[in-house]
Parts: sequence; structure tokens; C-alpha cells
Amino acid sequence: MGHVHFHHPVKLFCGILFLSEKELSAALLLLQRSYGVIDKQSKTVPFTWTNYYNAEMQSNKKKPIYRQFVSFQRMIQPEKIVAAKLRANRIENILQRKAGTPGRVVNLDPGYITLHSLVLATTKNYQHRIYLSKGIFAENTLQWDGQRYLPWPWTYPDYQSSFYQQWFTAVRSEYHTALKHAGVL
Repeated sequence: MGHVHFHHPVKLFCGILFLSEKELSAALLLLQRSYGVIDKQSKTVPFTWTNYYNAEMQSNKKKPIYRQFVSFQRMIQPEKIVAAKLRANRIENILQRKAGTPGRVVNLDPGYITLHSLVLATTKNYQHRIYLSKGIFAENTLQWDGQRYLPWPWTYPDYQSSFYQQWFTAVRSEYHTALKHAGVL
């Protein structure tokens, strides 16, 4: 018989899709109020991997979508990702109402990093996603092979890009160091 072991805290991060610096700043403020101090922030890059969000976010050639990632100093227990995703959805709704637009002005995708994987929270069910609770599913998006992140067949193309890989590897390294300092490892 196996013995129950509780998981150590995980590193919370959030991917942000946005149209303008004003919307990014508003989202960052609300994210910090919800999740605490941001300890790492990626550079901003154009989000050109798909047109999936263009209609809803009212994006076009003159108003492209951008991506940024942030991670938070405070770690969470893995099951808290449900509350994090629900809070992210509320932040999206708040910013949409403030902007007075029919679609989202930001898209927030919280997830977490463990020593072995990168997990995203989503409201969309699919064959490779696991239901957690309150309408939220988990997707193991990337796996750590000891040196780098490897994709699964379902991993989004952008999460396979060198930019994302480098940023997530740096966050994982800092997470690993924090676990050592906390005496978890």
C-alpha cells in the first residue's frame, strides 16, 4: 500500500495576452493584489501563434495581441490553482467591463511549475485534461527531462518556442533554489 505524501508548494505563474500597455498595467495591478509580489517578468512579445483570440479581443494588424509572463514570489499548494483560475477569470471580467467592450481585453492563463512539469489551468475540457473542481481542468503542458522542457503531443506551439522555454527554465531554476533554501529538498 502506498503512503499519502503531501506535495510541496508549486511556483505560480500567469500568461497574459493583451492589446495595450494600459491593459497590461491594469492586469498586473490586479494580479499582484490577488497573488502577491511578482518576482519575475518576461519581456513582451507579439502573440502570432494563432488567430484564435483576434475576434474576441478585437485585434487586427494595427492593434496586435502581445504576450507576457509573470511569476509570483508566494508559492501555492497545487490544488489552489482552481482558485487562481477562477480569480483570473474575474479579473478578465473586471477589465472587460471597465473597457466597455464586448470581448476580453486581456486573457489570463495561470499555471504552475513543479520540478517535473508545467501545468496550466483551463475551463475547457478535452481528452488529455483532468477535471479538478468548480469547472476547472488541469493540463500537463510541458515535462522536465532533467535538462529542458519537452512538449506533449497536445502542447500548444507557442509553449514549445525557445522564448517560452528559456523563460520557464529560468523560473524553474529559481523555484528549485527556493525549495532548497526552504529545506524542502
